Amino acid sequence: MKKNNITVSIIIVNYRVEDKLRDCIKSIIKCTKSISYEIIVVDNDEEQRLSISFKNDFPFVKIINNINTGFGAGNNLGSKYAHGKYLFFLNPDTRFLSNAVKNLYDYLDKNEEVGLVAPQLFHPGNKIFKLQGMTVLTPLKAIFSLSFLYRLFPNNRIANNYFLSHWNKKKVKFVDVVPGTAFMIRKELFYRVGKFDETFFLYFEEFDLCKRLKELGYKACIIPQAKIIHYWGESTAHRKDISRIFSKSRFFYFKKHYGFLMALLVESFLRVNKASLVLLAALSISLLLMLYRIDSLMVFIGDQAWFYLSARDLLIQHTVPLVGIASSHPWLHQGAYWTYVLAFSFFVGGYDPLVGAYASMLFTLATGVLLYIVTKKMFYQRIALFTVVMYLFSPLILFYARMPYHTVPIPLFIVCMIYTVYQWVNNNSKKSFYASFLFLGVLYNFELVTVFLFGLLLLIFIFGLVAKKEFTTILSKKDFAIAFTFFIIPLIPIIIYDLTHGFKQTIIFGGWIVYHLGRSVFAIFSSSTSIDGYSEIIVFLASSIRRLIFLPNLLTSLIILLSSLLCIIKNIFAKRGNEYKNAEFVILGFFLLPLFIILFNKVPSDAYLPVVFPSVFIMVGYLLNTLFQYAQKPTIICFIAILSLNALTLVFTDYGVDLSYEEKKNTVQQMMKDAKSEQFSIKGVGQGSEFDSFIMPYEYILWYYGHSSVKNSHLVFEVQEFKNNVIIKKSYD
Repeated sequence: MKKNNITVSIIIVNYRVEDKLRDCIKSIIKCTKSISYEIIVVDNDEEQRLSISFKNDFPFVKIINNINTGFGAGNNLGSKYAHGKYLFFLNPDTRFLSNAVKNLYDYLDKNEEVGLVAPQLFHPGNKIFKLQGMTVLTPLKAIFSLSFLYRLFPNNRIANNYFLSHWNKKKVKFVDVVPGTAFMIRKELFYRVGKFDETFFLYFEEFDLCKRLKELGYKACIIPQAKIIHYWGESTAHRKDISRIFSKSRFFYFKKHYGFLMALLVESFLRVNKASLVLLAALSISLLLMLYRIDSLMVFIGDQAWFYLSARDLLIQHTVPLVGIASSHPWLHQGAYWTYVLAFSFFVGGYDPLVGAYASMLFTLATGVLLYIVTKKMFYQRIALFTVVMYLFSPLILFYARMPYHTVPIPLFIVCMIYTVYQWVNNNSKKSFYASFLFLGVLYNFELVTVFLFGLLLLIFIFGLVAKKEFTTILSKKDFAIAFTFFIIPLIPIIIYDLTHGFKQTIIFGGWIVYHLGRSVFAIFSSSTSIDGYSEIIVFLASSIRRLIFLPNLLTSLIILLSSLLCIIKNIFAKRGNEYKNAEFVILGFFLLPLFIILFNKVPSDAYLPVVFPSVFIMVGYLLNTLFQYAQKPTIICFIAILSLNALTLVFTDYGVDLSYEEKKNTVQQMMKDAKSEQFSIKGVGQGSEFDSFIMPYEYILWYYGHSSVKNSHLVFEVQEFKNNVIIKKSYD
């Protein structure tokens, strides 16, 4: 047929549905009579092009190979090759039941006021689609029709008006929006209205096009004579990012037509679902538990006060520290990042000692949100919900949240590192490999012990090398150089410090680690090693597990953790196909290596624990999800019981607090009262007073109230701390 004799150009954008496309074209040929037409297929799949047999079977079909920049862009490209006066945009997962092309053309040709016409859609089995054709989508209609409100009130008037759910399907229906599955439009009008907006990758492009047509004064309608079956979701089933694409297009639709702020408001509302409500409830209750009696439940030890004083001096005296407080080895310092965090917090919220606790709480809540997002991406939503709710109700997590200390941000960056390592292993991502080293450098600044995670990266690499996995074979010397650069960047303050301090924080520390690790390994395999040497650390770990998972009972906590560990190991080694094996492998590594380091070093320090927090709760969430699949109600009952008992224990006890910030604040106020207007100094006595940081909490609180400890003053207050109180003694030198 000559090009100038073609009436309708049928444009089909294909994405991995060749079989359905074959059936579609066959049905077009069979059902389309008494009208000239051409078929144009835009193949949006760069990886799986249409087969040679397809081209041989349909030599008359014009095939355009395209880079996939979206459904609308594909249709626009097809329209450039179209010779018909009318364009019929059609999904490939459709099949004709009538002479739809002729039916649509006849109606459009006779009704000039109609700009766009669509067929009636049917499910396989010839059951008509209940919802097809809508009114203009506005923010109010979206809130009542596309959100959780519709589930609560499905018969609300606004939703019924939007969906047009009760119109007579035997008659022509004028609508504002037709389904993007199939519709016909004059080519001249399609170009005059501006074609499809290619910003929409997929979804809502027909809403936008129809809205622009209506603004030009044209009508749209659905006619019952044209009948087409739609096999819903055949193309989109091949993509895992459909939910993200849908939300992005929806947001852009509202942004384009109603402004950014309205789009943000609508999208925030539409994202509320059962999962988000559970997450919001968990975050809210967790925050209330953190804030509950914060004065009397916040711990304020000397090491914390060191960072407080350092942050204060940064803001007031503009002295920027390059390292943090000295570790248990005086020559070795933590990084200064926590000072920077506190300085920012003080700049925003003032110098009240509680401001540091509020910053810690924000880190904890942010970790919970990120843990949910990452776990959902690595596994799926239910595991993510179990994980984050257990995390946010954990007594030890909440204790840390009330204790503004340099270890608080560690779980947040561990979650980041877990995800980047997973992306490296699962998706062979070089960028994620680099990012893993970046987060390793950041973690080093918050707690030196996290440097042992380098060993985890090394072990994963060696495993991949031996097993000839692609995530290792893709890496070149250049990639290792880039990764090392990413690791160095967060260490710049420490490196600057080391330039004038003999490289104790970097090179010497690296040598010390190798020596210490070698000594630990030797001790493990030494014949003189006995279980007695590990008794203290085992008791410490058992206590930590109880505080972390289920405070009221140690045995229950141990059973939950061991069952979680066995569950994830069992699935890793299962012979059946397991799409989550890489995720399980990474989580197991982030749990076992830090645990071995703690055991081998036999150091019962709370600073080691935050490294394993995320992996522990992901494993527990994994176990709870497995149990849920077999016994839903018992699992939920046990889950709620654990949360409730943990929360009640925190509310009715002073868990973990021997000497609170409130006690120290009262002590300082008593000093000020006893001294009246006289200057004084503070001196520590008794256990712990041998450390310089012992009196720093009192010095910071005193400064906050407008006074300062004056050295060599005549009046001296001696401070001695006990488990639940502070004793001060006034003396004159």
